[in-house]
Amino acid sequence: MSLSQGIKSITEGVQSFKTLSASINLGTKALGGFKKGLIATGLGALVVVLGSIIANWEEFTEAIGISEDQL
Repeated sequence: MSLSQGIKSITEGVQSFKTLSASINLGTKALGGFKKGLIATGLGALVVVLGSIIANWEEFTEAIGISEDQL
Protein backbone atom coordinates (compact mmCIF):
# COMPACT_ATOMS: atom_id res chain seq x y z
CA MET A 1 0.00 0.00 0.00
CA SER A 2 2.71 2.53 0.94
CA LEU A 3 4.70 1.79 -2.24
CA SER A 4 1.73 2.63 -4.43
CA GLN A 5 1.11 5.80 -2.42
CA GLY A 6 4.76 6.79 -2.89
CA ILE A 7 4.57 6.23 -6.64
CA LYS A 8 1.31 8.19 -6.80
CA SER A 9 2.93 11.06 -4.87
CA ILE A 10 5.91 11.11 -7.23
CA THR A 11 3.60 11.14 -10.25
CA GLU A 12 1.62 14.03 -8.77
CA GLY A 13 4.85 15.85 -7.97
CA VAL A 14 6.06 15.49 -11.56
CA GLN A 15 2.77 16.90 -12.83
CA SER A 16 3.05 19.80 -10.38
CA PHE A 17 6.53 20.64 -11.67
CA LYS A 18 5.28 20.53 -15.27
CA THR A 19 2.49 22.93 -14.34
CA LEU A 20 4.98 25.19 -12.55
CA SER A 21 7.26 25.19 -15.59
CA ALA A 22 4.38 26.12 -17.89
CA SER A 23 3.37 28.94 -15.51
CA ILE A 24 6.91 30.33 -15.39
CA ASN A 25 7.17 30.25 -19.20
CA LEU A 26 3.84 32.05 -19.53
CA GLY A 27 4.89 34.66 -16.97
CA THR A 28 8.16 35.24 -18.79
CA LYS A 29 6.33 35.78 -22.08
CA ALA A 30 3.87 38.13 -20.39
CA LEU A 31 6.68 40.23 -18.92
CA GLY A 32 8.32 40.38 -22.35
CA GLY A 33 5.07 41.71 -23.80
CA PHE A 34 4.77 44.19 -20.95
CA LYS A 35 8.33 45.40 -21.62
CA LYS A 36 7.53 45.91 -25.33
CA GLY A 37 4.38 47.81 -24.43
CA LEU A 38 6.29 49.94 -21.94
CA ILE A 39 8.96 50.74 -24.52
CA ALA A 40 6.23 51.80 -26.95
CA THR A 41 5.45 54.74 -24.68
CA GLY A 42 7.96 57.55 -24.43
CA LEU A 43 8.23 57.36 -20.66
CA GLY A 44 8.61 53.60 -20.82
CA ALA A 45 11.49 53.92 -23.27
CA LEU A 46 13.20 56.38 -20.94
CA VAL A 47 12.81 53.99 -17.99
CA VAL A 48 14.26 51.10 -20.02
CA VAL A 49 17.23 53.20 -21.17
CA LEU A 50 17.97 54.36 -17.63
CA GLY A 51 17.66 50.80 -16.35
CA SER A 52 20.08 49.59 -19.01
CA ILE A 53 22.59 52.31 -18.14
CA ILE A 54 22.39 51.46 -14.45
CA ALA A 55 22.69 47.72 -15.10
CA ASN A 56 25.74 48.23 -17.34
CA TRP A 57 27.33 51.24 -15.62
CA GLU A 58 30.95 50.09 -16.00
CA GLU A 59 30.58 49.39 -19.72
CA PHE A 60 28.72 52.68 -20.18
CA THR A 61 31.44 54.78 -18.53
CA GLU A 62 34.12 53.01 -20.57
CA ALA A 63 32.18 53.63 -23.79
CA ILE A 64 31.93 57.38 -23.15
CA GLY A 65 35.52 57.59 -21.92
CA ILE A 66 35.00 58.39 -18.25
CA SER A 67 36.83 56.49 -15.54
CA GLU A 68 35.55 56.04 -12.00
CA ASP A 69 38.35 58.32 -10.75
CA GLN A 70 36.97 61.20 -12.81
CA LEU A 71 33.54 60.80 -11.25
